[in-house]
Amino acid sequence: MWFKQIKIFEVISPIDQIISLEEQLERLIFEPCGTNTPFTAGWVTPTNEEEGILVHDYKNYKMICLQTEEKIVPIYVVQQELTAIIKQLELAQQRTISNKEKLILKHKVYSTLLPKAFSRINKIYAYFDTANKWLILNTINPKKAEVFLATIQKTIEELEIRPLSAKNLTTTMTNWLQQENCPAPLCIEDHCVLKEPRKISKLIRCQGQDLFSKGIQLFLKDGYQVDQIVITWQDQVTFVLKENFNLSSVRYGEQIISATKMYLLDHAADRFIADFIIMTETLNLMINNLLKIFNKKD
Repeated sequence: MWFKQIKIFEVISPIDQIISLEEQLERLIFEPCGTNTPFTAGWVTPTNEEEGILVHDYKNYKMICLQTEEKIVPIYVVQQELTAIIKQLELAQQRTISNKEKLILKHKVYSTLLPKAFSRINKIYAYFDTANKWLILNTINPKKAEVFLATIQKTIEELEIRPLSAKNLTTTMTNWLQQENCPAPLCIEDHCVLKEPRKISKLIRCQGQDLFSKGIQLFLKDGYQVDQIVITWQDQVTFVLKENFNLSSVRYGEQIISATKMYLLDHAADRFIADFIIMTETLNLMINNLLKIFNKKD
């Protein structure tokens, strides 16, 4: 499971809280939605096996997976049914249905349609790095992250975490372009997003361009700052670095992906473990390197 999006949290509480992680996850194993349940979330094995362990361990890394199920009842279908019912009642009773009655009817329509709704299944992968005291999510989607955090904190009640941020990230990325340089082992690629600090909604997207060109430099002189930029780390991992220290569109170099092929593994579970080992070791080095660059880690 190669993480394509990365959001990092610091574990503030004692890390020994997750030593018995498997036992704690078993308290909230995934159960499908009931007939009248619109949403559910619970833990499943990180592999695609029907049955398996809930935590995959390697050194100080612990991989887990949250599965969610959401019943999909399109708003337009609810509104269509509601409109027909209201029209029928108003004709039969020769009166206008009040807003309060409409709200009650809408709830009834939704409850009627819910058992017939299709389900959307999602998986959110993450792993604990107990050596660095990190929780790393494979999503930067705010809603998915919120669901994951709510569930993990429900599972481990005393768990305290906070988003890991980098110091002066926007200023530092902007300086890289202004000075036409960035520290090794990083390499600036050909895509960035510039923002006007006084008008946050005013963005300039630069793609497939030399980011050290005169045109880009003029924007920087006008006060624009780098909101996100595509960089490559050690010629091995390329990603979009955002001003909130989220990493998106993560791509792993062929030398990393091919490293698992040398094991000639026949089973999907074994390949999963091999990928997990190489990915976590790579991300450990990369994240520590980035934090050192941004003066967050000695």
